Amino acid sequence: MNTRSRIMIVILLVLVLLAVAVIVLGQPETRLFALDGANGGVLWSVAIPKPASAPVIFAGNGRVYAGIDYGPISPNVGSAAHDDDLLALQAFDAAAGTLLWEFKFEAETFGRVKNYTWVRLPAVIGDTIYLYLTHSDSSVGEDLVAIDAQRGALKWVLKSKGLILDTRGGTEVIQVGDKLAALLSDLSPRQDRLALIDPATGAELQTLWQSSGMDNRLEQFRQPRLQANAGALYLATDNTVYAFDLSGKTLFTLPTKDSARILATESALYVQQIQEGINAYDPLSGALRWQYKTDALPDGAYLLNFLNMGDTIYTVCRCDDRQKDPESFEDLWLIALNASDGVQRWTTLFSRNSHTTLFTVPAILSDRVIMRSGKDTEALVRAFAAPDGAVLWTFTRTELARDPVTDGTHVFTFDSGTRLQMLLRR
Repeated sequence: MNTRSRIMIVILLVLVLLAVAVIVLGQPETRLFALDGANGGVLWSVAIPKPASAPVIFAGNGRVYAGIDYGPISPNVGSAAHDDDLLALQAFDAAAGTLLWEFKFEAETFGRVKNYTWVRLPAVIGDTIYLYLTHSDSSVGEDLVAIDAQRGALKWVLKSKGLILDTRGGTEVIQVGDKLAALLSDLSPRQDRLALIDPATGAELQTLWQSSGMDNRLEQFRQPRLQANAGALYLATDNTVYAFDLSGKTLFTLPTKDSARILATESALYVQQIQEGINAYDPLSGALRWQYKTDALPDGAYLLNFLNMGDTIYTVCRCDDRQKDPESFEDLWLIALNASDGVQRWTTLFSRNSHTTLFTVPAILSDRVIMRSGKDTEALVRAFAAPDGAVLWTFTRTELARDPVTDGTHVFTFDSGTRLQMLLRR
């Protein structure tokens, strides 16, 4: 073989390798990232199975959990609507990113399920993960599933006869003394209800509230609707906030003009009405303490998700102000209030012209608030300082699929792109 032939063979091999590299590195990949909460630096990342929809993440007990959709079990069944999907839950060590276990919702045990399940975040309470599992057949209703958080083993399944409303938030289960309180639903007759449950077996013990007709029902997109502290349990419906003591006796009720979100601490009950503002009440008597009105905000402003950290209430506001700024469209502000008197501390614009972040839920990390922000074409995770709203760090992403979550030390987020993009970001 002459020199020219050898050179041609080498060139051909190089071209083949380049073509393979382009194909491999151009493949889509989804990774779970762990960021240092102090500075936003990447601590570790791990590839997860290619999901058929945006994965969900939540954290607790020194672990981060990923809800995954492997896609249709059969290529000819439910491929468009994701009505016959294999869903799985993976647990990773929060500090190292090591995969600890995977729990699959096999059809033999749970029947046909759909990826609507991952619209809502599961809840971690103690050593148990709770989630609503949505079936493909709407007549079957939903299951409330309890999974051992340490071993990834099934504890119990409570069959619900209806569909829990899309909350864009989380599984509405909360610890109340030595029991669980959960929102459930029935199909015939169609009604929502609040029940106390035995956490060891999943058995229903007592019904505290149930909807009646078209009034006094659960409203979509108003989470949190279920809260508790050491002395009471609270529920927000489309026109009333209920307070129950730990035995199930009604302490007081608060009428609302529109559907409310609620937050409960040991010292106060906070009720947010999207176009009215936020009121603070005594948690046991229901006596009004203070009011924060939206009057000072731009016309048409309405409040979205809110949460409490220490002496501060944070609320997200859609605060378009087109009279002052024609470019203002679906602008989102983060507003900080004194928890003791409702006085506004500061506001900051964290997302502009981005409908994808309308349902964003802030995450709390020590002295800072972690938010999903940016435009539709500029996906960001940002940390804002609790005292003044200053931006502390930014992590740029390629998509705005899910809110970041925190375990108190780390910040966790997903990102998707090509393998080359993900390789460059590790």
